[in-house]
Amino acid sequence: MTTPAGSAAKPVHPPNRSLTSAFRNGWFVACLGLLLTFAATFQLMAYAFAWQTRKLPVPLRKPLDGLDQTKLFGYKFHHNYMIKPEVLEKLGTKEYIQWVFQDVSPTASKGPEDFISLFVTYYTGQPDQVPHVPEECYSGGGYEIQREDILEIPVTHQGKMTKVPFKILTMDARSDLREKRTVIYTFHANGQFCADRNAVRTVVADPAEKYAYFSKLELTFGVNDALPTREAAIESGRRFIQQVVPLLLDEHWPDWQQVKQAQQAASAKTPANN
Repeated sequence: MTTPAGSAAKPVHPPNRSLTSAFRNGWFVACLGLLLTFAATFQLMAYAFAWQTRKLPVPLRKPLDGLDQTKLFGYKFHHNYMIKPEVLEKLGTKEYIQWVFQDVSPTASKGPEDFISLFVTYYTGQPDQVPHVPEECYSGGGYEIQREDILEIPVTHQGKMTKVPFKILTMDARSDLREKRTVIYTFHANGQFCADRNAVRTVVADPAEKYAYFSKLELTFGVNDALPTREAAIESGRRFIQQVVPLLLDEHWPDWQQVKQAQQAASAKTPANN
C-alpha cells in the first residue's frame, strides 16, 4: 500500500500496547491489586457473615387500601385520589393510598388545617429503590422550599411512647408568593422511623439483613386555595399522626421482630436439612 506524496505514514501500534504500558506502571499494578484484594475480601466476608446484598420482599400484613377509617376517631373520610397510570409507573409502586380526611372532632379548629391529605406508599423486593421525597416532587411543580425542620412527635403504641421523627417542609409557590404549603413526612423502614431518605437507604442496605422494606407517610393540609399556616398545619398533623401511626403499625406495616424471628428460625433449621 502506497502513501500519498506529502503525507507522513501514521505509525501502527499493536492493539495491546496501551495495556502493556499500563502494566509497566507500578502505581497501576498496585491499584489493580488493591481492587482485586478488596473484591475478594468482600466476597469472603459476605460468605462468612451470610451478608445479603439482594433483599427479599416483606409483604404488608394488610393492604394499605384496607385501612379501617372508623378507627381514626374524630376524623371523617372525605375522598380519595387515584394516581394516573403514567405517574404511578414513575412512583414505582402500586401499593399506596392518597386519602383526604376532615377533622370533625369537638376540638377541630374549623379552619383549612382540618382537611388532611394522607399519602402512604410501600416498597419492597425492588433492588436499589430510591425513596421518593416531597422536596423533589414539589420543586418540579414550581415550589421553593423556604424552611426545613425535623420534629419529633410522641406516639403511643402498645402502651409505649415513641418519639417519631418527621421532616417539616414549608414551601412557597414561585408564581404566587402568598401561597405557602406545609408538608410533613417520615419513613418506616425495617422497623425503624427515618425522616431522611439517606437514612432509609442505609437501613435497607444493611448487609446483615435478608429482607427489606420501606414505607413513606406524608401529610399535606388544606383544600383548593385555602391553606393553613405552618403552625396550624403542624398542630393538626400532630393530632392525626398520633392516631394513624399506631394503626399502620398494628395492622399494615410488617412486624419487624416477627420477620427477624422467622428468619432466625429458618436459619436454625438449615443445618439440620443439609
